[in-house]
Amino acid sequence: MLAVIVLWVVMGLHNTLEVTSYVIKISDLPKELDGTKIVQLSDLHYQCFGEQNEKLAELIEAENPDVIVITGDTIDGTKEYFTPIACLLARISKICPVYAVSGNHELDSEYYYGKLLQLYEKYGVKELRNESVHFTKNDADIVFYGIPYGMGLENMKMAEEADVAVLLAHDPQIAEYVTNYGYDVMFSGHLHGGVVRIPFVGGLLGTDREFFPKYDGGLYRCGNMTMVNARGLGQSPFAPRFYNNPEIVSVTLSADS
Repeated sequence: MLAVIVLWVVMGLHNTLEVTSYVIKISDLPKELDGTKIVQLSDLHYQCFGEQNEKLAELIEAENPDVIVITGDTIDGTKEYFTPIACLLARISKICPVYAVSGNHELDSEYYYGKLLQLYEKYGVKELRNESVHFTKNDADIVFYGIPYGMGLENMKMAEEADVAVLLAHDPQIAEYVTNYGYDVMFSGHLHGGVVRIPFVGGLLGTDREFFPKYDGGLYRCGNMTMVNARGLGQSPFAPRFYNNPEIVSVTLSADS
């Protein structure tokens, strides 16, 4: 019996980087955007996969995305470990446009956050701070809007006119409050998949130390908006990942037919 328990624990702590793929159907999606792929990275927390993040970059490249989004907590508090981040950004920025928003840990240190922003600028990553950017594919238009972590919703903007409107926000818990803002899809992270996941049950711990967080990872329907909550890539400071593989999220937009 003891051997079974030990095996179960060891298997739970064996974290393998994986790609989680979703198809999101959007009514009236123009045929020009059918099949558009958005890859999401969230909560890296300085984690490194392979030498200088080579494994992470290779998996992203294999997805051949049209857009890459980074939904916060790329850095971790006041630590300094920027070389793997720089190597990752150097590679993925050559694939397609990369858009980012801040998470709570970007706000822990103005100095280290500033260093991250310097890397974003160097590699052409656009961090969205209560602003939008338009991505055009075959004459069709996707607007990406980013809300910085901690910004009050009273300052949030309605979706601009576009064929598809995408919201980037680190905290998934705002989703139910922004369903009338006109966004079709929201990408978020923050909760690390519940950190400790119980097989067939779900996430046990939220990063705000609440039990059984509502948005512990996956797709959620909030009004007319679909939210994608990534389980993230890095480690939580208060518990190791357990049956909770770090993930890259790959979303394909599809016509609702």
